[in-house]
Amino acid sequence: MAKALADGLDVETSCQVRACTRDAGGWALSLSTGATTGPFDYIVIAAPAEQAADLLLPIAPALAREAQAARTSPCWATMLAFSSPIRVDFEAARVSDSSPLAWVAAMKGNSGAYSCWVLHAKPDWSEENIEQSAEWVADRLARAFASITHIDVQPVHASAHRWRYAQVQVSAGTPFGWNEDLGIGVCGDWRLGPRIELAWQSGDALGSEIARRNLR
Repeated sequence: MAKALADGLDVETSCQVRACTRDAGGWALSLSTGATTGPFDYIVIAAPAEQAADLLLPIAPALAREAQAARTSPCWATMLAFSSPIRVDFEAARVSDSSPLAWVAAMKGNSGAYSCWVLHAKPDWSEENIEQSAEWVADRLARAFASITHIDVQPVHASAHRWRYAQVQVSAGTPFGWNEDLGIGVCGDWRLGPRIELAWQSGDALGSEIARRNLR
């Protein structure tokens, strides 16, 4: 969805912003490559709260304090694929027992059965194992999945991804942060809560605010 929305725009990815500075010409961004880009009339920081706080502290302390007050927890996510569909009596489930899994969901194939599954680990398990390798995590969560589904089938593919700032525990409580004098805004799920639609609503609300101001 993001790629489709960015069609025709000048978007630079995989480039870490180290600092934001402002002068009479506008905002400039210092990149991890050593390069500087800009100037820009506005900047929007849509990073997780913990990362946003580091960028905001030197330039917008009030917005930085909002980010520092928010809290997120990590999540190890794993995808499993099987050579043939496996059959269970649910499409998605929250796991409430002692399993390291918190949530599992299936993607349905043409046969109507489930051959690909996405697994999310519990926050405390993810935190405890945050520095483990992706291979180790994928193996442990695949075993946990086999335990709750009572299947004895090895996946043909298992991969894990670490979301270090995944699930909002304490939000800022407002859709976005905005400093009109500086021309700097912040948005993200941490403004409202731990759901992807709230991240969208946060960004949409900030974008609408900036558009209204430009139309005045």
